[in-house]
Amino acid sequence: MRVVVHIDELHLHGFRGADRHAIADAVQRELQAMLTASPPQLRHGATLDAVTAPAIRQQATAPANGRAIAGALHCALTGTRR
Repeated sequence: MRVVVHIDELHLHGFRGADRHAIADAVQRELQAMLTASPPQLRHGATLDAVTAPAIRQQATAPANGRAIAGALHCALTGTRR
């Protein structure tokens, strides 16, 4: 199964603007790994217009925040809990 994820907008509150690229890179890397290991169970050709992910606790570094955000997005896409 091939899963294509396109994130047009990611609304984050309480994070430093200067960290946005490091967070985005970590989200991309971690979400790809998570979806490869545990893909969502979607019907062929299914699309999602919007996803609401669970809240996360802000972490000490931008990469750690990216990993936490990826985990929350993975939960939202797969319907699992952390």
